[in-house]
Amino acid sequence: MEVIIGLAIFFLILFLAFKVLQLIFRLLTAPFRSRSKPRSPNFSGEVVYSGDSSSWNRSGKKLKKDPGKFWVPPGMEVAVGKWKIPGGMVYVGKDLCGASSQYDVEASLIDPKMKVKDGSRCSSNDLDYWPSYSRIPAACRGRFLEWLSTGRKDPDMDIGLVFLFFYGLERRVIVDPKLTTVFEEEKTTIREEVSRLLTIYGDNNSFSKYSTSFLDFSALLMRSEPMYRSKPPFHEKTWELPLSLKVAVAELSRDGLPIPVEWAFSWAWFDPENSLRTPATRCTDELRQLFEIRYRNKYGDGMKIKPNKRTVQVEYRPASPSIGGIQSLQLKDLPDVTSLKGPINKIRAIFDDCVSELDAFSRLLGRNPEARDSLQAKALLPAVLISPEMAGGEAQELCSLFEEGLEGRPFGILPSDAILEHWPPAKDGKYRKADAVGLVQFMEKLGFGLEPDVRFNGPRIDSVDNAVVFKLGKDVPQVPTRDYVAAGLSLRLASAVAVADGIVTEEEQRALEQQLEASSALRPGDKERLRAHMEWLLVERPSLAGLKRKLEDLKPSTRVLLGQTLLVTASADGVIDPEEIKTIRKLYGQLGLDPETVYSDLHSMAAPGTVADEGPVTVRPEERTKGYSIPEKGGAKGAAHPAAKVYLDPKIIEQKRKESQAAAYLLGQIFEEEEPENESTGGGHQAASVAGLDGAHSAMLTRLAEKPQWSMEEVEDIAGNLGLMAEGALETINDAAMEKTEEPLFDIAEDVFLDESILKEFF
Repeated sequence: MEVIIGLAIFFLILFLAFKVLQLIFRLLTAPFRSRSKPRSPNFSGEVVYSGDSSSWNRSGKKLKKDPGKFWVPPGMEVAVGKWKIPGGMVYVGKDLCGASSQYDVEASLIDPKMKVKDGSRCSSNDLDYWPSYSRIPAACRGRFLEWLSTGRKDPDMDIGLVFLFFYGLERRVIVDPKLTTVFEEEKTTIREEVSRLLTIYGDNNSFSKYSTSFLDFSALLMRSEPMYRSKPPFHEKTWELPLSLKVAVAELSRDGLPIPVEWAFSWAWFDPENSLRTPATRCTDELRQLFEIRYRNKYGDGMKIKPNKRTVQVEYRPASPSIGGIQSLQLKDLPDVTSLKGPINKIRAIFDDCVSELDAFSRLLGRNPEARDSLQAKALLPAVLISPEMAGGEAQELCSLFEEGLEGRPFGILPSDAILEHWPPAKDGKYRKADAVGLVQFMEKLGFGLEPDVRFNGPRIDSVDNAVVFKLGKDVPQVPTRDYVAAGLSLRLASAVAVADGIVTEEEQRALEQQLEASSALRPGDKERLRAHMEWLLVERPSLAGLKRKLEDLKPSTRVLLGQTLLVTASADGVIDPEEIKTIRKLYGQLGLDPETVYSDLHSMAAPGTVADEGPVTVRPEERTKGYSIPEKGGAKGAAHPAAKVYLDPKIIEQKRKESQAAAYLLGQIFEEEEPENESTGGGHQAASVAGLDGAHSAMLTRLAEKPQWSMEEVEDIAGNLGLMAEGALETINDAAMEKTEEPLFDIAEDVFLDESILKEFF
């Protein structure tokens, strides 16, 4: 008897051990067992589904596999205890197995038999990372049911419970079609609900990521036409390409179609290798506009991509723990062109260039977000984004003012105050050089030029009574050359002579124009601007005060040649009257020349044999100029000289003109317009050239070399006082550094950082 009992116990132990081992084996091998399910008729490809066909839970209780018996369709109301849930779209019942687990109950299943308490005591700390209705505390069930019954719209709802509802929607669209019939209308309603939830809870990064991925994948499963006919994805950047983007560009390549600009922009935006800089996120609307222009200019209707051999494989990572592993979809008819480097590199290059073009605009908005719609902010935008229509009403008013001033003529004269009404100071009510620079740059983008222009050594517009507006041609220089500065000075001196008698004759004006045309070193755009500057000089007649100090360092020979320039210009109308002689004598004094040498210089330009006692002698009858009433050579200093008729030799005049232009070239950038005494010049433009930079940029580099870090506002003030725009000036200096060291000198972020190791190469 004892033997029989012992054997029975032995076999019972063996049986129990076998069952335990069997259970352990099933647990260990469950993730590796799979089953294949029918494909949805609405997509092509092969779905690989991870799961097990068993339907037993850990306790050995059999779970139900048919989700149709638990699903409450959209539009139906269901009661759970005291709560009535409108609109359906939930699983309600007992013992529905998870989609991928043989042991677990579906996480989103609402079991009406489970205990529920007042939801006010539910805390986010009570929820697991992957919550399940069957495991959360009773108070959290109450909170969940209350949220469902009140329209699923409370913005303060714990995101874990929002996910709990999302799990059910995700299962119904992704998994249930393989198990039961799910109508397309139902899927559409579910997608709309997820989109609605995204508008409420999209600030949560995790929910945004999973819900967006669900919308992409479900659209792919449900698509009945090419994905590229839908709207491209555009939302917060993720580090994976959206599924819809990957499929759409593949379909375009397969069908031999170009990549439209909106899809190209989306591709660049989500490019995993493209880290979005601040201008991209701060100025997104402007970036899209600029990208569209640049992309269309380069590729027209779009870039075409030849299909490659690699095909698209889409992976979906479900949020629900009840679905389990990655859902894979192989689309064998679509080439995976997103795996190619060439196309995205070309698109990325356009995108990055556009972002860089918006740097200045972005930094201004970073300091003053309210300035977005101001003309000062728009002045920092790329020219292709500036038109009267795009810039708004203020820009249209400014353009109308310019057009009215021109009235079809090459140059228009406007009161400065009329222009400044549309361009007030950017800050403190004080007009700065940076304000003047911003004005002329904005005008350039509208197709107009303005004189005086502080970038070209002119005074600020707020310091003069009148301004000259003109239409810009194709060649629009933005910085003055040495030749421009010298020509501008000569023109200023010559115009002072021309207006001395109160009347500017056609001959005098023609002489000034010839002075411009004679210089082969000037660019067409320089000459165009100098003509406008000449118009302004003749109208405004600016004071020559302060010029003497700037002329003190000139060599005597250079001063003599400049004096000859004045005489050549004065002789253009055939008569030198006492007022002109008086002005020339005054200018000779400014040049450090003896005013009495005016007379001897005039005689030196006379044709041989035309002295007073011999009478007039014609040198070239067919080209003879008029006589000049000038004093006799050799009279007593300061005495009244008797007049005599002398003819000037055209060859001598031309030679003197060339000599004076050569002297003007040597002046370089000495002759800049002087800033008002109450405004710092930041060192002026007279700094010695550094690394081949012009005076203004050399002065700016010298100033910035004083410390390793500057705020952008400080840099803009320094640049503005030098007649430069900060962004362009920093880029110019960095270009010089790249040529010298192959490394940039400045790192430009919210602040400007100077690389002191690179700086050593400059000084």
